[in-house]
Amino acid sequence: MVADANYVHRIMASAEKRFPKQEVMARSLFMADGETWASSRRTLLPAFGTRSMKHFVPAFHEATLCLAASMRALAVESPGTAFNCFDAFKELTFQVICRCGFDYDASRANPHAEAFTSAFEFIIHHQVTRSFQFGFLKILPTSSNRRFAAAKASIETVVADIMAQRLAERPAGVARGELPPSASEHADFLAFMMDNADPETGDFISHDIMQEQVMVFLAAGHVTTTLLTSWALFCIAQHPEVEAKILAELAGVLGPDPAALPSFAQIGEMHYLLMVLKETLRLYPAAQSVIRYHPEPFVVGGYRVAGGSHSMTVPWVIHRDPELWSQPEAFIPERFAPERETRRHPFAWMPFGGGDRVCIGSRFALLEVRAVVAVLLRNFHFEVPPGFEVAASRNPVEPDGGLLLVPSLRDSAAAASQGAALYDSLASFATHDPDAL
Repeated sequence: MVADANYVHRIMASAEKRFPKQEVMARSLFMADGETWASSRRTLLPAFGTRSMKHFVPAFHEATLCLAASMRALAVESPGTAFNCFDAFKELTFQVICRCGFDYDASRANPHAEAFTSAFEFIIHHQVTRSFQFGFLKILPTSSNRRFAAAKASIETVVADIMAQRLAERPAGVARGELPPSASEHADFLAFMMDNADPETGDFISHDIMQEQVMVFLAAGHVTTTLLTSWALFCIAQHPEVEAKILAELAGVLGPDPAALPSFAQIGEMHYLLMVLKETLRLYPAAQSVIRYHPEPFVVGGYRVAGGSHSMTVPWVIHRDPELWSQPEAFIPERFAPERETRRHPFAWMPFGGGDRVCIGSRFALLEVRAVVAVLLRNFHFEVPPGFEVAASRNPVEPDGGLLLVPSLRDSAAAASQGAALYDSLASFATHDPDAL
């Protein structure tokens, strides 16, 4: 394990990300290496550019307003009742990635959503270990093997439905790459994979690899944002001075109407909120580890590492290194003021990995969570329930029992009008012109 930012910098710049052969998602952006990874990344990178991203904002609002309506009902009908952040935001972010990633109605997958997330987490935690096992051990009727098979089937059920729906909707006789620009310009991630070729080679992503990319986007695309949204609101609830600064910024950007929905441009003006999210990611990074492969021997920190070795960096450790961060356990969003970021070691903060393998969806995640948190904080105040303590767990970012918060309306005297405004927004969000966002 490498825990020095200088050594991490060297490793990220020179090493490869290579895993032993995997059983699931082996050729996805998450697991692939070499030209398979490079070609997929070149093909998909424009899908995360400004022109594409601004058309996702209505999907953020749709999911957020659905949750806000339920949250308002909880606050009004059962004041003082807590909700589990992980459960609430897992459903929200699953809806978002289904819509933005595949133009897929999440209600079709709702019976599978919780199972899908659990299955993905189980697969990630166990398939590297399984890759080192002898083949016959993987087919023995053990409880672990049965659970792995069930997890794989759960993932494949949702992905198969997504792919089947898209293929059924595709115009008959239209080959890949032949859709006019007007049909693919504002496309979701899946449409982009189907109709955009690698700009260097002209090759299209194969159907099998597309399926694996769908798995990764569907899982990683909502697990990371669930954790970030949950921890951000939990931290804000514990720091009223931070909440006050966010509300002041939102009032300046959006005006006095709590039902106002931020445009793409306005989300970009939420500079302090972005600092809050970055500080949240410092303390609670979703990625447990970043693994790199070293095909050749090398020396780092006076230690000789044999060729063919893997190194592991744990962001949680780097992010709390007192040599890199003053008061490392404290929640101080001002650390991420632009003038301070430029002076920081480039690998002191790496919640999305680093080097050329940095997460392709990082900008999408930060855009989505700013949109969600902005709308919720304008309408609700959140408190940690008295006596609640974060439970210890193997993964500190995903504590057993989740995170609990109690919502209340910002202005109890205006509760009825606020509820009406939320429902009006929910009814009219679809009329927004994406090109005006």
